[in-house]
Amino acid sequence: MTDLLLGVDAGLTTIKAVLFDLDGQTVAVARVPTPLTADPTGRSEIDMAAQWDATCRAIRSALAQADADARQIAGIGLSGHGNGAYLLDRAGAALEPAISSMDHRALSLLKAVSPAVRAALRELTFQTLWSGQPGLILRWLRQHEPARYRQIGTVLFCKDWLRYCLTGVIATDVTDVSASGLYAVGARAYDATICELLGIPEARAWLPEARPSHQVIGPVTAAAAEQTGLAAGTPVVAGLFDVTANALGAGLVDEGRFCTVGGTWSLNIGLSRRPRVPTAIRQCTIYADEGLYSNIDSSATSAANLEWFHRRALGDGATYVDFERALTEARPAAAAPLFLPFVYGGLRDDDPGGGFLGLRSSHGRADLLIAVAEGIAFAHRYHIENLRREGLTGDRVLFTGGASRNAPLCQLLADILGLPVTVPASDETGALGAGMVAAVGIGAFPHVRAAAAQMAHERETYLPDPAVREHHDRRYGRFLAALDWLSAPHREDT
Repeated sequence: MTDLLLGVDAGLTTIKAVLFDLDGQTVAVARVPTPLTADPTGRSEIDMAAQWDATCRAIRSALAQADADARQIAGIGLSGHGNGAYLLDRAGAALEPAISSMDHRALSLLKAVSPAVRAALRELTFQTLWSGQPGLILRWLRQHEPARYRQIGTVLFCKDWLRYCLTGVIATDVTDVSASGLYAVGARAYDATICELLGIPEARAWLPEARPSHQVIGPVTAAAAEQTGLAAGTPVVAGLFDVTANALGAGLVDEGRFCTVGGTWSLNIGLSRRPRVPTAIRQCTIYADEGLYSNIDSSATSAANLEWFHRRALGDGATYVDFERALTEARPAAAAPLFLPFVYGGLRDDDPGGGFLGLRSSHGRADLLIAVAEGIAFAHRYHIENLRREGLTGDRVLFTGGASRNAPLCQLLADILGLPVTVPASDETGALGAGMVAAVGIGAFPHVRAAAAQMAHERETYLPDPAVREHHDRRYGRFLAALDWLSAPHREDT
């Protein structure tokens, strides 16, 4: 066994270390929970030292499962959740804790930003301003934790922190930083005006060099090798924003298709040859293939809602087998309850809270499980329709993330979107995308398109059932009406 690739995918709930061969076949997978904490005030934080320890354990586990010699690993790529803020002090030490993109502490600052400033930022960054971006988080720290703010030397993203632990090199990549609201996407450069508009002018000096995703940043250090079981000297590339990594790992390399990721966030992507200032969507970013741009609309409204419902509402007796059975046996019902999947945040960068509408005494567990699945699919449809309003087109959807492993949910998504839904063969598309750019970085492929052609494979395609389209359209109309009513107090924020 030779020429293995290691992809590390650090999400908001789990860190995965996955070994692949150059055909994209999975050799070993290890998963360790992310040390994330949240509280009712809207704070969402990650212990950076514990996250690095979890990453080391995941890598060691993957190596042990594969019974592989670490010297067989030809290259390493990382992907991580975007935005939030991973901070280092001027000596390069972690300023604990990291703040995740699920954090809402800056929501009050968001409300105070004038329309003129928002418009100016959008023209520069090609992003809609929202509370989980590093800029507003830094501004919050400046106002509320000035002592910590004065210690900052570097602002990183999740995978940059882990790569720094592996190599000792401070850097970021163009996909992550172009999604952060701190980078001028059209100019492909930092612009000091952005930090000035955000009220954090000193922060421009804290932003690291942005490198191509496939560029080798440095080798694994001896200290990191000791902690992870890797071989010292193994090349590590810049890596990817996890939205980009999942889309690339799913095989998205062309215009005319959408990619949807069903995980903690509802992530919905379409590619374009030209960058565009977003009007209907959240952001336009640089893609892994730097000749393309990702147009992304997203919210924290996807499969994490189902995990919450199982854990918090149904309790220990609930299983995902019950969920799959409920969806398999579901029949269209006009009087079915409607679920609003907003327990982690809204569709419009507000935090209205989720809930069920139309509950009746005849409804039971299966009805609620079906409603949760439907609400998640409706949120994805909302974002896909926003991508269409932006001028993007797609004749099918690549569906990845944890939710894509549930066949009845895949069929429901196809029915609600009215588009074929194709599921990739790999269950670990984020790690696979990271592995692809590592393969390009070590010279195994000339570019990411060639890597995707060799390494990304399809598992199954679900075709929409035209017989249920009218039913889902009516239900989606109710969903939009409920969304408008629930979001009404927050409309000034959209």
